[in-house]
Amino acid sequence: MSTNGFRVMALNGLVMIALAMVAAGFPLIWAVGREFYHSPQPINLPGDSAAWLSAHMIALMSGMVVIIVAQVTRLKPMARRAERLLSFALLVAGWGNTIGSLAAPLLGVRGIEFDWDWANNVLVVLFGLAAMGIIYAIAAAILHLARPIEP
Repeated sequence: MSTNGFRVMALNGLVMIALAMVAAGFPLIWAVGREFYHSPQPINLPGDSAAWLSAHMIALMSGMVVIIVAQVTRLKPMARRAERLLSFALLVAGWGNTIGSLAAPLLGVRGIEFDWDWANNVLVVLFGLAAMGIIYAIAAAILHLARPIEP
């Protein structure tokens, strides 16, 4: 991956990690305080501690995966078209998982399977796109690195 391509991927990954820490971390602390310690919360957000823990971890991992996959593909020069497709897939996967996992507890849904709730169904589609994006990105990175470097 080019230097500029990696810069864009690293920036997006770091923003995902920051969102995990702030937008999911504080609600996680508040949900734990509400559920287990029955203490008053500064903001009474919907969602239980399991949903906020999931959002926190998914957003953290999404940011790290974007940065790691982008970094390892720098080991070998990459064609411009391949880099663009990989970058697009990483961004779809990372942001799809991050936004979906943050929206799920706010909307009171899980986004795991289709049902009669429109918000849940939107998240199922978002998580599905993210899954396709990460499958493509990991496969593309593996295939890119599996080919030997030509002198």
